[in-house]
Amino acid sequence: MKHSYHVPLLCVILLFSATAARGQTAIDIERLLDAKEITCSQAAYLVLAAALENPPQNPETAFGMALENGWLPAKSESGGGLTLGGLSLLIMKAFNIEGGLMYRLFPFGRYAYREMTSRGFIEGRSYSAFTVSGEQFLRILENVLARRETE
Repeated sequence: MKHSYHVPLLCVILLFSATAARGQTAIDIERLLDAKEITCSQAAYLVLAAALENPPQNPETAFGMALENGWLPAKSESGGGLTLGGLSLLIMKAFNIEGGLMYRLFPFGRYAYREMTSRGFIEGRSYSAFTVSGEQFLRILENVLARRETE
């Protein structure tokens, strides 16, 4: 794998940031890496913990906040799987990433996904309707956090 060193680096980053943001444990990160499909509430919790200064206290609160603010697709369910389009929308909204013309006209998952792909946050062959695995989620979040640090 081309970027296999990123997963351990991201684990270290998430462990330190997650410890400060509500006591995330190594076991939780390991469970997330093994997950074949990340849930909307898990993604919302971790993205908001990384993006906001005062993140929600738990995954359910984070999910509610993200859904209320329009940062997740309207039909999202807390325990339901998240697509790459939904994750892209969540990340772009939470981190306040400006998109291109189509995203500004139609701020939906499809165009958020295209923007994330064009910026190199999402790597490899994929589609906006694909569900996101735990490892893929961590790689995408790592790419966003690494870019954020350099800006």
